[in-house]
Amino acid sequence: MTRILLLLVSLGISTQLFSQGFATFTPYMGQTQNATQSESPSVKLESVVQYTSRGEWSKKYSVEVTFIHGSELNKATNSYNYSVTSNYGIIFWGENQASVIELSTPILSYGTRIDKENLRNMVIEIKGKDQEGREWKICTGRYCGLLN
Repeated sequence: MTRILLLLVSLGISTQLFSQGFATFTPYMGQTQNATQSESPSVKLESVVQYTSRGEWSKKYSVEVTFIHGSELNKATNSYNYSVTSNYGIIFWGENQASVIELSTPILSYGTRIDKENLRNMVIEIKGKDQEGREWKICTGRYCGLLN
């Protein structure tokens, strides 16, 4: 039991929440940062996002979202915290602060590789929930201006 606790602490993964409700998150993404798109298991896209707060939708934010398959996210964080059958969107807000959103909208992937062009061409919002149960809407591409 002590070894497991020590391992979790040494991984640098914290579930401490900030006042805005975003969890701390320290992924090891070293393998994917320098890889080309064809080699990388993650896709980064400028997106328009909104989340629920007290039952109402927030204002829209234009942010970079990293899309990644659950098994690849487990590798990047050296953990088993994420479903191997799900895709995730991660928004990094600041150092060690991120929203990790489990996506409920299906997105096209090839095994654990997510298709960037498919994301850019989506005409519907991608929906999901973060670690705190907040609902999110993510618009990824060319059609964001057409959505309300």
